[in-house]
Amino acid sequence: MKKVLVLLLTLVLAVGVALPAAPVYARQAVAVGEPLRPVGTVYAVVVGINAYPGHPLDFPVADAEAFQLALTDKYSVPSENIKLLRDDEATKDKILAAITGLGSTSSDDVIIYFSGHGTTGRRSLNGIVAYDGVIWSGELRATIRGITANRIVVILDCCYGNGFANDLNLPNMLAMMSSAGLSWEPSLFGHGIFTYWFLVKGIIQGLADNPAENRYATPDGKIPFEEAFDYAFQNMTHQKPKVVDNVALDFWPDLGP
Repeated sequence: MKKVLVLLLTLVLAVGVALPAAPVYARQAVAVGEPLRPVGTVYAVVVGINAYPGHPLDFPVADAEAFQLALTDKYSVPSENIKLLRDDEATKDKILAAITGLGSTSSDDVIIYFSGHGTTGRRSLNGIVAYDGVIWSGELRATIRGITANRIVVILDCCYGNGFANDLNLPNMLAMMSSAGLSWEPSLFGHGIFTYWFLVKGIIQGLADNPAENRYATPDGKIPFEEAFDYAFQNMTHQKPKVVDNVALDFWPDLGP
């Protein structure tokens, strides 16, 4: 279970099977079935933190490692273009420095993935919890605005991630956040719930591209991130993810032949 930093809860989670009638966001009509491959290079910062002092989690490192593997194996992103930060490597300064170093030209695409604790504070502030401190939503926004890139993707699998929506509502931004409240990491899944459905089942196992599994699928052998989000949304019953989609076409970060 991904928890607020100062809160410990125990829950026996029963995974439901009922599907909502439709996503709570409108797909851009121009994007459906039109995955757009990068025109430049793809760079990524991938963060997973289990070993929080005093408040450890179970699966964020597994989440981050699976995401890194998907980028290299499913989308042919060179491993040297991916900065993976785990546990005590993922300090606040190192995360912000890694994000600042993303991208180099206006044709590059950049991806930021975080799995770990999330928190909320006064005046409805939300933050992701680094190993040694909090990166508030305004800090993350300011850091991202300093990146030179074509498209920017932010994926947050943490508590209160949906509260980042306003600060991440930027041009050419695709932001996916796991929950308005608590985010869970059931031992049955071995991952956070959002990462399990979005990444493990949707992208790695390819179910997001199967119309029998995803009513919004375009079965073309390509799985852009939006298609995987649609699949995850339909399968998540105990928490509801949110998306900010300001990219013109579906984000398909494939650098393969």
